[in-house]
Amino acid sequence: MFRQIKISTKITGLVIAVVVISLLAVGYISYNMNKRDVRERFNNNLLINAQQRASKLDHYYSQIKGSLKFLSTNQILVEGTVTTAFSSETAVDLDSTSEGQEAAADIITFESPAPTGLSYDVPGFINTVKQAFGYDDIFITETNGVIKFSTNASIGEGSNFKDPDGKTISEIQKGT
Repeated sequence: MFRQIKISTKITGLVIAVVVISLLAVGYISYNMNKRDVRERFNNNLLINAQQRASKLDHYYSQIKGSLKFLSTNQILVEGTVTTAFSSETAVDLDSTSEGQEAAADIITFESPAPTGLSYDVPGFINTVKQAFGYDDIFITETNGVIKFSTNASIGEGSNFKDPDGKTISEIQKGT
């Protein structure tokens, strides 16, 4: 049967077979190269995106840290939070969710000096700070968690944070 086909038909078939095989080989090689390039670009874009987000978070927490340093050295907070004990420790807890960020709570503790006999408007000052820095709430607590001053009307002076599951605070006090 192969002998009955003309030579021109055989050559045409051979050329078509070689062209199809060449096209398949080039297409396969091109596909693999493009697939590798797409993966590299995706990984590079992912890395750049992760670096940008890390930079934003670093900047955000640097601002929070600066705010806490400012507040920890502020005379109104340092001297105004002293009530009876001259060496009582006071903590400042800021809850900030500005600009769509998740809630972040940073706590800074400082020793209060002896009172100077001056009276300070701590609630007014922390409300001003709350508005200026865009915090949701500011709580000034004693080291045992009792709230001394708060910008949240539902959590007043002398109250304490609610234990979410009834075990957390007791486990923290045990050191676990």
